[in-house]
Amino acid sequence: MRKLLTRSREAGALSTIAALLISSLVPAGTALAHHSYAAYDQNRVQTVEGTLEDFDWSAPHSSMTVVYLDKTGSEQRISATTGAPNTIVRQGFKVSDFKVGMKVELRWYPNVNGSAGGELALLKLPDGRMLRGHGYEQFDAQTPAKTN
Repeated sequence: MRKLLTRSREAGALSTIAALLISSLVPAGTALAHHSYAAYDQNRVQTVEGTLEDFDWSAPHSSMTVVYLDKTGSEQRISATTGAPNTIVRQGFKVSDFKVGMKVELRWYPNVNGSAGGELALLKLPDGRMLRGHGYEQFDAQTPAKTN
């Protein structure tokens, strides 16, 4: 015959279950906040043509740096973050597609705080393929992006 739990053991078991349930909700709130695009100006897209300096293929966010010449001819660097490798793979890319030194067109949503960089909108590779970031639906081969 099974031994019945005493009241103190029941209370302890219930407390443990309650603590586990509550603690399981905390990461969900953090994850939702983490995936906000509030840090980027989704109403503007900036564009440069330049050279891929690096492509960091990593989770939770991949990133890239493009070197370009500004209007005065000075060399500048811009960094953009994008999704994890699994989101890039779903678009048909692999890590070897992003070669340092390749000429690219980078479109990004700028940081709202005015600092350089932002969130990837589109990265056009020399062969014409396009890695699309958040909000990419507005970009296709026939529709030019609005740029500032």
